[in-house]
This record gives sequence, C-alpha cells and structure tokens, in this order.
Amino acid sequence: MKYFKIETAKGREVYRFNPKPNVRVALRVSGTTFTNKIEAKEYSKRIELAYEDYLRRKSGNLEVGTDTVDGLIHYFFTTSEFKDLKPNTMEYYRKTLQTAQRTGLTGSQGSKKPFGSMLHRNITTVHADKLKQNIETEVSSHRSVHCMKILRRIWYVGMRHDKVSGKNPFSKMGLKALTPRTRRWSTEEIDTFIAKADELGYHGLGTMALMQYHLCQRPGDIRQMTWDSIEGDTIRFTQEKTGVQVTAPLTERLKERFKAHPRSEHTNNIIHHTTPNTDCLRRSLYRSYNRRLYAKHATIVQRAAGIDETLWMSDLRRTGATEMANAGCTDDEMRSVTGHKTRDILSIYLVLDKTTSTNAMNKRFG
Repeated sequence: MKYFKIETAKGREVYRFNPKPNVRVALRVSGTTFTNKIEAKEYSKRIELAYEDYLRRKSGNLEVGTDTVDGLIHYFFTTSEFKDLKPNTMEYYRKTLQTAQRTGLTGSQGSKKPFGSMLHRNITTVHADKLKQNIETEVSSHRSVHCMKILRRIWYVGMRHDKVSGKNPFSKMGLKALTPRTRRWSTEEIDTFIAKADELGYHGLGTMALMQYHLCQRPGDIRQMTWDSIEGDTIRFTQEKTGVQVTAPLTERLKERFKAHPRSEHTNNIIHHTTPNTDCLRRSLYRSYNRRLYAKHATIVQRAAGIDETLWMSDLRRTGATEMANAGCTDDEMRSVTGHKTRDILSIYLVLDKTTSTNAMNKRFG
C-alpha cells in the first residue's frame, strides 16, 4: 500500500503515513504517525484514492467527453455514490472494474477491442451478456457476477446524472446467487493443525488458527491484532472491513496459548513469524504475516499433517460460528462475537446441520 509504512520506535511498531512531496503539495497533507494499524491503513488508502482522482482531474480524463465506458467509470469515481464507500470497498470496485475494462469484446467490424474503450451509448444487453461470459471464462464466475453488479450500479448512477440515456444493459441479467462456501474444520483437524504448526516451528500460525476458531474472526483481523488488544481476560479490537468494535472474553485455552506464545521485541503484533527453518530467523521475527505468506505456511502445515488442503484458514470462522449456533446462542449473542451487523450477513457464515435441527426438536418437544 502506498504511503503506508511500519517502523519500530522504542521497541514497538508504529504506523506512518508518509506521502511523497507531490502528494503533499497536491492534497495539502503531511506525514502522520498512528498507533492503530487499521486507522493508518484506511487513512493511507483514502489519500491514495484521492490522489488518483486528482491526477485524472488534472489530465481531464474524468469527463465523459470521450463517451467511452472508461469515461463513464471515471465519472462514477467522482460521485458521492463511490466516495461514500469504505476504503476497502473502493479498492475492490477499482480492481473489479479493471477486469471488465480490459476484457475484449468483438465489435461490429469483427475486431476485438477492450470493453472500456467502447462507446457507452452503443452498449446493449448483447454486449453485457458477452462480457459476463468472457469474464467467467477468462477469470471466474465469482468475478463475472460482481463485475455485472457494479456496472449495473454505474449505469444507473450515470442515468440519474444525465450522463447516459436509454435502458440499463446490465439490469435484469438473471444473475444467480453465488454458492456460499460451507467447508468446516473438525476439532480433530484443528488440534492436529496447531500441534503440527508448533512442531514445525510455525507457532504464530498455530496461535492464529486457535484465535480464528475461538473468536470467529477473519484472518486479516487476527493478523493485525496487537498485545494491546488484550485487557485482562478480555480482548478488544476493531474489525478492518466493517469498523465494528468487538469485545469478547478470552477462553481458557486462549489464555494458556498466550502465556506460552513467544513475543517479539520488534513487533507488538500477537502473530508473527517464528519459523526456525528460515534462512534469516532474526529478520522473520521482526515481521507480522501478510496474506500470501500465512496462506503459504498454512499449506505447508496442512500437507505435513495430512489435512485436506481444500480447507482454508478462513473456514475456521464459519466453524466457530456454526458451533455457537449449535450451542443454542441467540442471534445477538453470535453477532456480538462475530461482529456481523445483521442476521442476514451472519447467516452466510452459518451451516445449519443435523445438530442444529436436533437442538431445535429437543427444545420444542423436550
């Protein structure tokens, strides 16, 4: 991420927003130091996106004067409909739209050209269907569905702002709901994974797995938690994706794990590299896990432990949430742990199985 740096001050990590001189001048901002990593990253991302918009305005590319799809998308980036999104969502929109813009479509003359370079007034439902099909073939069904949903929104915003006319070619496409993931870990697999991680020297990864399972949180939130998050027998943190603050009591197993968990003098993050089979152990202790590296190490542990590699670390959240449902927890009780704002979103992470229905029948009929 641009402008965002992690440094060590007085033996602890601090998070700095450090923009280049041209960014400072253009947006009238200065360097800032944060003690909260999530706040630092969100602020850095907002400035990064603001500077990208500044460059487009300066070059004149924000106007829809070219009448291209690219022009319409650039205009959407200037609207409140886009700017009111959370930083992570804004970044996802940009990356997803880049897929659509670069995907080739065959024109009336038989030549293939990027979708983004086509005139938006000429886009029809036929183009929309073909674009969806091409993205599904070249990338994935998941990406194609999300591309169509975002483009549908962009067209409606453009219509409301009088930038495009006619019908929305991305409406009523009959997009099928994406099949929710249902994979869960068994308690035996979790215990085996943690034991093997410890055996191989990936102690931080074992702690991360236990925290995800017991606290029902995303891998990214667990990776960024610091020892300051722990207050006595309670853990308190703010979720990066939603900004929801979660406060939960520590389980006895987590307390025991934290007591045995090695700390680093060079980072305040709970989870960090402690792998003895690295060429540079000292350097590894300085760093917390990033998304790719923890997934890579997790695969190594799973293979060594004989655990199905189609299980993901992120599935531990679903496993824990489902166990809460099977234990008879109310919706509010579950959401207070997972941090979900509504029952509808929480339901994505629950797998209602025979245990759930058995509990329901026992409560009903005694």
